[in-house]
Amino acid sequence: DFARFDLIVGMDADNIAALEAMRPAGNTTRLRLMLSYLDGEGKTDVPDPYFTRDFGAAFDLIEVAAEAMVAGYSQR
Repeated sequence: DFARFDLIVGMDADNIAALEAMRPAGNTTRLRLMLSYLDGEGKTDVPDPYFTRDFGAAFDLIEVAAEAMVAGYSQR
């Protein structure tokens, strides 16, 4: 993925840390948290639904953030 994409999105800080550990030397692919696309929401991590058991809430957060991400890219 690091060779194919210019952006990789993680759901939480642990995802980003794991991605950083896998990053090939010299690679400049941007890593970004999914919820960073939600300005002013105050949340950084998508709660893991396997622990919270709230799959609907996790899906809703991801869906709203994905819409914001697409809107941001379409305005470029």
